[in-house]
Amino acid sequence: MKPSIQKTLGIIVTLSLIGGMIFLRARLSYNTFDFQNSNFTFFWLSGRMLIDGENPYDEKQYLAGHETYGIKWQPNRIFPYPLPLAIFFIPLGFLSLPVAYITWQVITLLIVAATIFLLLAHWEESAQRLLLVPIFAAMFFFGPMYLTLHTGSVGAIALLALLAAILLLEKDKSMLAGIVLSLTMLKPPQGITILFLQASGFWHGAIGKPFTAWRSAELHCCSLG
Repeated sequence: MKPSIQKTLGIIVTLSLIGGMIFLRARLSYNTFDFQNSNFTFFWLSGRMLIDGENPYDEKQYLAGHETYGIKWQPNRIFPYPLPLAIFFIPLGFLSLPVAYITWQVITLLIVAATIFLLLAHWEESAQRLLLVPIFAAMFFFGPMYLTLHTGSVGAIALLALLAAILLLEKDKSMLAGIVLSLTMLKPPQGITILFLQASGFWHGAIGKPFTAWRSAELHCCSLG
């Protein structure tokens, strides 16, 4: 068999296996988890409210949105995250809650698969790249991954930001890396990664400036809300 044909078949088989796992995992989450009482409803509702011209930081409007869309779990009286995160979810807000949940499941899994692929690509030996499917399959048994998928958390955004920052730093583009890395603060608890990088000396001085500017913008947006 010609190398080109073998490579093409390998790509088709790999994509088929990953696509099949994504489909089965998204379907499992949809059928077995009460997504209307999950963290994902926070993000979806905030995007939907912005589309409707409403303010997710207005208590009356926010709680009324829960009633309108049948969201019974109300641990917060306003949207508990920065405004840029609500803006990020505007595209999903155009979809119904069930469709948006499935869509976000697929997006999250695609980001995970892309991250594994790009990190494996750092190896010069092509044999290492054959680990893509086994590692991706093993991730379904990783506790944080399982929880992230079920609850529809936004951990995929932080993962994508960290991956992009690593790739940019490898190319000595520290300023851009800092801007991308600051996106982890869209969900503040995940932004602890930035503090770790700074404390470990990995964070160059040039990265701190765009992060500080971004964080100030977030706080300003929240105060306007």
